[in-house]
Amino acid sequence: PCPPEPRTRTMKRGINGGDEPMPNADAAMEGAQEETMVLRLMIPNTQVGTIIGKGGANIKGIRELSGCKMQIADMVIGSTERLVSITGSVTGVTKAVELMLGVIEEPGSKTSDGGSSALNPEMASEGTGQSHTLKLVLNNNQVGGIIGKGGSMIKQMREESGAFIKVEATPTAEDERIGSVQGVKSAVTIATGLIAAKLITMPKSASQPSKLQKTAMHPSPYAAQPGYPGAPPAMPGYSPYGAPPAGYPGYPPQQSPYGAPPPGAYG
Repeated sequence: PCPPEPRTRTMKRGINGGDEPMPNADAAMEGAQEETMVLRLMIPNTQVGTIIGKGGANIKGIRELSGCKMQIADMVIGSTERLVSITGSVTGVTKAVELMLGVIEEPGSKTSDGGSSALNPEMASEGTGQSHTLKLVLNNNQVGGIIGKGGSMIKQMREESGAFIKVEATPTAEDERIGSVQGVKSAVTIATGLIAAKLITMPKSASQPSKLQKTAMHPSPYAAQPGYPGAPPAMPGYSPYGAPPAGYPGYPPQQSPYGAPPPGAYG
């Protein structure tokens, strides 16, 4: 029988370049290689065109080389960023981020016209020393897991990756939190891998965004008003729109039918 193939260790540097293993990342990923997760990022509009590439060449290359699904949300009027969702294993998600940062570093990649060249794996893995800030969209449970007791987890991630990692204290309109990872490409890639390895170990109910968070939709301001879909039933004796019944204190007296005088008008 053929001997089993040796395990491939997660590398600090990317495709075809470098051979330094990611610190402690392999241990964190044990048993999670076949599981999938979703990493959500907020990417500036000015970089989305580069990530997609001319004719979709770059995003196609990232998908193929990382083995991940990668979706970019439609542009929201007034927003300077777009939501990018990466679905795959911890290793795949980490590789997708590395490749994405690589194409952003390519010369002339700071425009949003999609004019950058197709993905160059060698360029994507080497890095240029350029500083990046990656913004992750997290729910409150995920934030707790990343920070750890007394900040121990986030401190360890900072030390192992060399990246600066922080979580915004103020939640977004969808009651989510933004975590940022800042540093050169190699440091941001390592930090992303460590964060992804932590998130995939969390219970599904804690790591998955709610339906409201997925759609970024808010309940209609009319939803709680009587008479609208989803509103509570009207109180007995009241009209569907909440108007009080005839004779309600503080409202003008109602005319009696057929011109009859109001009660108590005579004697």
